[in-house]
Amino acid sequence: MRKIIFLAAAALGLAACSGPDIIYKPAEQKLPIYIKRIAVRPFANKTQQFGLEEKITLKVIDEFLKNGEYLV
Repeated sequence: MRKIIFLAAAALGLAACSGPDIIYKPAEQKLPIYIKRIAVRPFANKTQQFGLEEKITLKVIDEFLKNGEYLV
């Protein structure tokens, strides 16, 4: 009997937490309006994979250029 009551309470609790109105929407991250140009410093590679720092640096630069909002 206790097991049935516990399972019913657990099911009710899960049903209450799974509502469609709970949505995580983070605030938009923007730099101040007076910043027009940014610089991306090269990343340091502390792994054994050769050339990783160059790939990551280029990907970060590409993402800023893809947006088109800032000059790099």
